Amino acid sequence: EDPTGSPTPKATPVFSSDAAALKAAEKAYAAYLAASDAVASTGGQDPERLKQMVTSKWYPNEVKSSEELKAAGIRQIGASGHSKFKLEQIDRRRAHLSAYTCIDLSSVRYVNAAGVDVTPARSGDVPVEVSMVVNNRGNYLISSNEPWSGQDFC
Repeated sequence: EDPTGSPTPKATPVFSSDAAALKAAEKAYAAYLAASDAVASTGGQDPERLKQMVTSKWYPNEVKSSEELKAAGIRQIGASGHSKFKLEQIDRRRAHLSAYTCIDLSSVRYVNAAGVDVTPARSGDVPVEVSMVVNNRGNYLISSNEPWSGQDFC
């Protein structure tokens, strides 16, 4: 209640159900991965393409990753994918969601300016925890996208 004793208006949930929220979040995450792949395929050029897909707080992480690719003279070939997009936590009133997913890099290679494959050794999918918020236009924005350090769920 506010100080006058009137009830505080309750926020309307952004999505009608957890399933609807998860489906929308997974669609937004797939679009983010595709855009991220596009930036990496040009060696980190134009990370601004991601600006509308991430929060302003997360965006510097995207710029840093792009700068690292540029400085190393590395570009990506192939596209990443994801699977097992699973809800971790949701707050539909505050329009926040976190999920686990598995990033499939099996089709991704990295090459240097001479075209030499410099892909690091890796095994299997990469478990990731992604957090998202919904902006005032109803779009999910990535607020973090970090490798999961707990038990591998992929």
